[in-house]
Amino acid sequence: MTVVWVIAATMLLAAAAITMIRILAGPGTLDRLVALDTLIALSMCSLAGWAAYSLDSTVVPAVVALALLSFVGSAAIARFRVRDDVVRVQPPRDEVAYHPGEAETVVGTDVDADQGAAIAADDELDEKDGDS
Repeated sequence: MTVVWVIAATMLLAAAAITMIRILAGPGTLDRLVALDTLIALSMCSLAGWAAYSLDSTVVPAVVALALLSFVGSAAIARFRVRDDVVRVQPPRDEVAYHPGEAETVVGTDVDADQGAAIAADDELDEKDGDS
């Protein structure tokens, strides 16, 4: 019977090694998330196998806790993850003081904006509306 336990442990260890390769080399965040879920499932299987081998049921609450944390963690990561193909654009820093009469191009956004033209257009709309 010991041979069965050794084979099961070897297979779980091999699966964990393959899963770690996917976590480290996975091309996307979803690949890494699925690999992490798989690694946690392998940990739960290992703990359950140890409980069956040693006839010790004290690790069963740990298996249940891992299952709960794995589910909640996966749901949270899947909900709040950022897609891999989205490029976030940082707003420009205020390195240069703003001078209200000068035309200035703001660099760092996905669309360059001419601030002078925007101010002139805003002033023109204010004059039409009678606002000051």
